[in-house]
Amino acid sequence: MHLKTILNKCNKFKSFVYSDIHYKDGNEGQVIEIDINPRRNSRAVCSGCHKPGPTYDTMRESRRFEFIPFWGVSFYFRYRMRRVGCTDCGVKVEEVPRGTGKMS
Repeated sequence: MHLKTILNKCNKFKSFVYSDIHYKDGNEGQVIEIDINPRRNSRAVCSGCHKPGPTYDTMRESRRFEFIPFWGVSFYFRYRMRRVGCTDCGVKVEEVPRGTGKMS
């Protein structure tokens, strides 16, 4: 069974898809990075008012989100954040489901 299949069964995000998986063995130890892309025709959700809106632009670099480590391997999701052109809030970074609970 492929890692993408396992992730889709256990941790499916409605408006995002898993694309490439990279394995690294370096200073951080064993690391698996999973690239996530927005699903085609999905609208980004405003982080301010939680309403879907049109995409304003996308970050050039990916942002890493830590996932649950298992088998002694660290897992990270890599995602290029979109900005939403919200009619109520203006331009805001999109809300992502894997980013909840990370605020202090």
